[in-house]
Amino acid sequence: MKLLLKILLGVVLVLVLAVGAILLLVNPNDFKPELQQLARDKGQVELQLSGDIGWSLFPNVALSLPQLQLTSLDGEPLAALDRASIEVALMPLLSGELKMSGMELEGLDLTIKAPSSEASEEASESQAESGDPGALLFDIGKVRVVDARVVYEDPVAKRQVEVSNLYMEADGLVSGQAFPLMLEFDLALSEQGKPQLKAATRLQTELLLDGSEFNAKALQLQTTLSGVLVPQPLSLNLGGDLAFDQAADRAELRGGKLSLANLLLNLDLVAAGLSTQPQLSGELKLDPLDLKQLLSALGQPVPETADEQALRQVGFSATLAGPAGSLQLSPLTLQLDQTRFDGKLGYELDSGKQTVELNGDSLDLDRYLPPAAQTDQQASQPNSQQTASSERYSKEPLLPLETLQALKLDAKLGLGQLKASGLEIGQLKLLLKADAGLIKLEQLAGQLYQGSFDNRMTLDARTENPKFDISKKIQGVELGSMLLALTGQDRFSGRFTMNGGYQARGNSVYDLVHSLDGNMDLGLKEGRLKGVNLGDTLCRGILQVRGQQAPAETAESYTEFSNLSATAKINKGVVTNQDLKAALVGINLAGDGQVNLPGENLDYGLSLTVLQDFASANCRIDEKLHNLALPLRCEGGFDEAPTKLCGVDKKRIDKVLADVGKREVKQKLEQKLEEKLKGNEAVKGVLKGLFN
Repeated sequence: MKLLLKILLGVVLVLVLAVGAILLLVNPNDFKPELQQLARDKGQVELQLSGDIGWSLFPNVALSLPQLQLTSLDGEPLAALDRASIEVALMPLLSGELKMSGMELEGLDLTIKAPSSEASEEASESQAESGDPGALLFDIGKVRVVDARVVYEDPVAKRQVEVSNLYMEADGLVSGQAFPLMLEFDLALSEQGKPQLKAATRLQTELLLDGSEFNAKALQLQTTLSGVLVPQPLSLNLGGDLAFDQAADRAELRGGKLSLANLLLNLDLVAAGLSTQPQLSGELKLDPLDLKQLLSALGQPVPETADEQALRQVGFSATLAGPAGSLQLSPLTLQLDQTRFDGKLGYELDSGKQTVELNGDSLDLDRYLPPAAQTDQQASQPNSQQTASSERYSKEPLLPLETLQALKLDAKLGLGQLKASGLEIGQLKLLLKADAGLIKLEQLAGQLYQGSFDNRMTLDARTENPKFDISKKIQGVELGSMLLALTGQDRFSGRFTMNGGYQARGNSVYDLVHSLDGNMDLGLKEGRLKGVNLGDTLCRGILQVRGQQAPAETAESYTEFSNLSATAKINKGVVTNQDLKAALVGINLAGDGQVNLPGENLDYGLSLTVLQDFASANCRIDEKLHNLALPLRCEGGFDEAPTKLCGVDKKRIDKVLADVGKREVKQKLEQKLEEKLKGNEAVKGVLKGLFN
């Protein structure tokens, strides 16, 4: 035992003498040329040292570096350092434990250039092959980084990220134990040589490094954003507990709070499969906020709304879930002012497919439209293209075809009550599917003014000349109430029913109108037409044709009819009808003609048969004209007033009156013959045969 102690003491004495000799006899500054040559040979860089290197070996390995610079062999600056010092305990290091009293870097200036794609692949393979080096035990008293600058450049993308004024301080760094960390820096992002974003950032946390695990508790990140992307300074704060487990390939954020201007988002997130196919789960909650105020703070345009209070309360809460490669918010509750939506949203990362399923209670869409005065002003401004070309229909593109061709969507929407453009719609249902330019509106249905509607459409936008195929069904809609809500006028009223199928091609109003084909049938019960009294108009026209004076007083300006029905065919925008029928008070109405949508005019003939029970307080029709089909004609442009648009068809009325004259002559002649041939039945029979 004594011999063993003597041997150990001898070994220690030899080591002490050896260390002393090294420190006394070896000057590290004598090796500067060798260090510089080694940097050229192994690192392909030039090393410049300004000042002396200080060092010690026992009991601590201490190294103090003077100001140094690294440049490429071509003289391009790569890195610089004003001063660095480090002190490590020697004996623990020999047993694999890093025990350091302190480390300090001052004035670090580092430039990193983005590697080529080949270099990136080689680096990835090298990292994959290197494997886990194993956990390193460490005990570091204090780490300080002062006035550091790191620049990342991507010459291909012409993008630069600069971190400057970097200050980092950490105390009591012991493996397996949390230690306080404080970090401050300024970040600047430039693209195409122009500044885009600046961020003055401060971070504080209790950091735990334990092998492959990383934990940042009580994380507080504060940053002030400015620049082109953020026209005015904006504060962003993030707090919570952050954890990362490299071995489990998993990261978590618990109790997270993100604040930006007046936005407050609560987060609890888990991300798994980070290096393969990420899968997210957690809870999200956005406290109701004033969206207009947020947009203003972000320097974005603030929409003007008819209701100034619209968009003042917007928020949501959701559970984030879904399989790997997808994002799903389900269930989702969305608040839009006084409207609440419940449902889910989904997004597939690989295909880009979106899924929307929402059901809401009541929404007044008119509140979110531009103010009426602004809308009227925009509508009154003429389109320069239309004015120049005298076209009645715009040739401007209607649909963003590229967007539609990339769209993949499955949407289901429902609303208990919707108000849009003054119309009130109940129990609205919408089913829509889109797949690479093929859009199918499988259902757009709802309750509308004591009736219902059900519309469907297929839009093939896979080419530059999109094709529309539309079917419409309207059942029992109270037309007067609907038109009054829509236009402020109820010129027509009655129970309206319509079925139609239409096809069109093109991507402008002009193309659609000129290519419109289809069929339709319609009906109207208990109808009334305001602005024109067809019976009074007919009566006055007959009196004028016969040279008689029409009464000065006119009847009330409306026409009532009980049943109206018609079918129509549409060919290249021209609507042709041959079977219009309607029953007016004391008059039967029939009609046929055309409505030319491309030309915005119509030529339509109406035939009115005056029944024996016809009566008008201001104008009377001779009984001789009863049961005769009296013609009216509506002819002219769409912009003309109904009173000027429709009138007696004078060409056809002359023929009718001529027939009436012949009837009168015949009746008088038959009457005289009756008187002359009293009792001679045989002769009367022969003469009647001649007249008939």
